[in-house]
Amino acid sequence: MMAGKEHVAIDPAATNQHPPGRPLGPVIVVLVVAILVGLAGTAFAYMIVEAPALASAGCPSIAQRDPMVSTINNQTFTEENSLPPGVSETPAMNSITVSAPGATLLVEGAPVWYPHSGNYFLSYGLVNPQLSVPSGEPVRFEFINMDNESHDFALTTQPPPYPYMPMMSGGGMMGMGGGNGCWLSVGSMMVNGIPATSANPVYQTTAATLSFAGPGTFWYLCMMPGHAQSGMYGQLTVRG
Repeated sequence: MMAGKEHVAIDPAATNQHPPGRPLGPVIVVLVVAILVGLAGTAFAYMIVEAPALASAGCPSIAQRDPMVSTINNQTFTEENSLPPGVSETPAMNSITVSAPGATLLVEGAPVWYPHSGNYFLSYGLVNPQLSVPSGEPVRFEFINMDNESHDFALTTQPPPYPYMPMMSGGGMMGMGGGNGCWLSVGSMMVNGIPATSANPVYQTTAATLSFAGPGTFWYLCMMPGHAQSGMYGQLTVRG
């Protein structure tokens, strides 16, 4: 039915060279420790970030969070996937503007069958569009994962480019290293994908209503390792 995506691994070049005469035992121990540390770092990096300390970095506040994960089918998605009142788009500029308080903005993890290769977001037919929302007014973000792999929808003040693990950019993890600002997961983390061969798919969805205190620039992105690095992000402007 639907073919899965092809992905190119973005990893450092492997090497099996060791200095002559050096026993391999210590090297193996070091590698095992490095792997364990990396796994612990990954688990820590992808926790939902809502710490009060980040408020000074300009994170939006969560006015309301929907149930962590719900589901919809194709019929429900078709009903939702049209511009609601208070939301307009300009395809020539690849942009979407929210003008009404409380409007819902639908964002998808793009399905495998859509004619655009790689990991990316899709919103009302636009790929990784520029989003514009008003400050001081609630905006509801609904994320639907229609892909066959896991994604999430997060906001950050840290601009691209992003490394393999996005939250390691900007000098430290989760703002602790001196300057990578706000990281906020919108709704649930790691929204599961669907089997690529599913005949009657049911998609996982998560949502939250956010309020932005003042004008500024954010980026929305997928924090799954390698996804933002390969282009799964877009810009969000908060108007004054």
